[in-house]
Amino acid sequence: MKLTKRILAVLLTMLLVLPLVPCVSVSAANVNYDVTAAAGETIDVILNYPDVLAIQGTLTFSGDNIVTVENFWANSLEKTQSFYNETDHTFAVFGVAPIVGSCDLILTFKVDDNAAPGSVQIITVTYESSETDIFPSDPVYETDTITITVPDVVEPPVPTVNYDALKKAIADAEALNRELYTAESLAKVDEALEEAKAALTSNDQATVDAAAKKLNDAIDALELKPVVPTVNYDALKKAIADAEALNRELYTAESLAKVDEALEEAKAA
Repeated sequence: MKLTKRILAVLLTMLLVLPLVPCVSVSAANVNYDVTAAAGETIDVILNYPDVLAIQGTLTFSGDNIVTVENFWANSLEKTQSFYNETDHTFAVFGVAPIVGSCDLILTFKVDDNAAPGSVQIITVTYESSETDIFPSDPVYETDTITITVPDVVEPPVPTVNYDALKKAIADAEALNRELYTAESLAKVDEALEEAKAALTSNDQATVDAAAKKLNDAIDALELKPVVPTVNYDALKKAIADAEALNRELYTAESLAKVDEALEEAKAA
């Protein structure tokens, strides 16, 4: 009698290998099941066979050889005895006659910690089953296939960042005529300029925009140095020269005294 089968599978990362692990059951309508697992993960595959008393068979591994069998056991059959040979991967499960019931084969696989992305392991379960404690002399073997795949690593997309405003602010700062501005206001520009240049390597648009704004604000806040007026001393120098060139023998003492007073003030200016 051909058995109706369903496959339940679950993926989980194991810190400790326990006899039972929490699982989320996923039913499959056929005997081929594909499961994805990352390197280092532990996978429980539960094969359910209704209306049986005994099952025996072999696990065959093909593909990239990235998994090992951590545990093999059976559940549900009354007084079930299960055997698994780690060397040749043969197994047998027996209940106690005449009780016939549902049997779960629970296979725990461990994916190698160094399994490469894209690796694939195929496990073929070849078995015969019986509703009695005696297997027929002409057994009919059936197969279930489990395919375990390590997913490819998908690199997250690099965000697109617009640096135009930041680059313009940097160019404006570097083109300043520093002779026109106070040292204090230039120091704030220099601080913002250093941060702006560092932000050129940022992949965060908000960071880039903030650096551009800070630099533009510092440029806008620049303070001009006080304007020193330009003085023409030519007329004053000529007047001093004329006063000093006077022939003092020709003038009264009173008038010369006034010239001398004005000359002294002119030289002080």
